[in-house]
Amino acid sequence: MSGKILIIDPNAHRRGALCQAIQNSLYSCISANDIETADYSGVKGVLLSTDAPDTRNTIRAQLHDAKCPILILYSPNAVYDRANYFRAGAADVVEATCDLREILSRLRSAMRRATAAREVALRSGTTRALGFAEAGSTFAAKQMIHVLQVTGRTPPAVTLPNFGVQSVVFDDLGALGERQALKCLIIDVDRDAPRRVIPLLLDLRTHPATRYASLILRADPDILEHIRDALDCGADDIVGTDISNPELTHRIQIHQDHLRTNAILRESSIIGLNAAITDPLTGLYNRRYAQSHINLLLEDARSNGGSVTALMVDIDHFKSINDAHGHFVGDQVICSVAHTLKSAIRASDLVARFWGEEFVVILPNISPKDANTLAQRLRRKVSEINTDTTPIAITISIGISRFDTAELFESGLEHYD
Repeated sequence: MSGKILIIDPNAHRRGALCQAIQNSLYSCISANDIETADYSGVKGVLLSTDAPDTRNTIRAQLHDAKCPILILYSPNAVYDRANYFRAGAADVVEATCDLREILSRLRSAMRRATAAREVALRSGTTRALGFAEAGSTFAAKQMIHVLQVTGRTPPAVTLPNFGVQSVVFDDLGALGERQALKCLIIDVDRDAPRRVIPLLLDLRTHPATRYASLILRADPDILEHIRDALDCGADDIVGTDISNPELTHRIQIHQDHLRTNAILRESSIIGLNAAITDPLTGLYNRRYAQSHINLLLEDARSNGGSVTALMVDIDHFKSINDAHGHFVGDQVICSVAHTLKSAIRASDLVARFWGEEFVVILPNISPKDANTLAQRLRRKVSEINTDTTPIAITISIGISRFDTAELFESGLEHYD
């Protein structure tokens, strides 16, 4: 990840060390002593020290419009409680004296969250521009937070008024995950468990029930430095056992918002993939999908001694239908034929629209006689179609081809053209 990072910190020594670490991580860096002299143009992330004057109000007033994440470097003499900075809009709050690697890890995470949020906003804008309605809001039950005890000790209690909290021991995690996908897991790490943290995170990130969950490590303050690398190995956050409930609530909410953002992006990607392989008029697969599908069928046929047959279907005199009745009726005819073809084939068969009024029906492992019988049945069913608006006699012509290789399939299509 690259981009320009702005550091606002009156402490020159700390500012220089941060700037050097950022540049070593392939970011560009600019810095300022105070808020008034800072240049925000083109900034992708901000490190803002609480030693800077009026830091809390600055987040709301000056940097909020920049649309970039703001990470607060919290000094021991800070005036405000850490939770107040989250309320003001901070993406994260970290001790100014902590390891530089942790600061960079948290900064990278905040920038990834911001990038994902911008992408969701962009895709939502495109969806609205296309005329699709936004999803309606629904009632949401209180979200359950699970507290995982890695060892046998009893961890400090977690009281979060905005969430339901349930403790779970490690041995019961698998059974719980089989019943539901977990949304947020607070993992208590004691002094005997730091070496187990990274393998545990890797396991959780590969398990279907916890793959997308927010994973927050909680440990005594004096052992946090031993698990900081977990931020780059699958953990969303690490916190001390002395964290206040308001701050923990804000941190959980930030990660749950990111969880929803990623879910929207995954769903959007699936929708985009479906759009890339689907004919928008009929809902059938398109030529791109059919060509890939027949390649797989041919590989399977060669391995198992099977066969692949294709029915090349063409609506007769379709141009005359369009000219006489208009494109609306023509589209209705295409959709009616598509529905008829799809409803008359086996589950293992596939029908796709190639272009215009032309379709292909792909039939794995069917005898020539059965293929011919199916073709005759399809012609009969199509001839029985009645359109809603205008009585039109609809007929189709079908060519039957048996293929051994994808090259023959392509050459057959060219001959069919």
